Amino acid sequence: MVGPWTRDEAGASGQVFEDRVWALLAEQSRGQLHVFRPLLDRGVDALVHRLTDGAYIPVQAKGRSSLRKGTVPLLVAAESVADDRVVLVGGEIVDGGVGPKLLVVPTPDFRRLALLTSANGVPEYAMSFSMNPRSKSIPTVSGPRNR
Repeated sequence: MVGPWTRDEAGASGQVFEDRVWALLAEQSRGQLHVFRPLLDRGVDALVHRLTDGAYIPVQAKGRSSLRKGTVPLLVAAESVADDRVVLVGGEIVDGGVGPKLLVVPTPDFRRLALLTSANGVPEYAMSFSMNPRSKSIPTVSGPRNR
């Protein structure tokens, strides 16, 4: 398909982003990471099994199909980042892959750095990160979105 993802395709683009992240993890680890996906999405999109030490790492992936002023905006329901063991992976989905940069952050750090806001009374965290970060840069906190 040609062209940017539409709003109606947001669910599909998120699933494609996840699939690409899992494939990259398996490829870059040379098979030392195995990805297990749950049947139900409850804030954890996959369990990554690290064969070197047997650890299981819960991961939540958040992909965006468009940038906002050169940044990837991340909006995450507060209940889905309540578990301190979860690692959040955020990034942009582009034709044929993922964008040049991914944000990989443990949920305690994400909650500390992001802005806690609400959408229709539901608590959520908002943060964005640049596709062209400067040295020593950290993700920026986004304000509440317009509704």
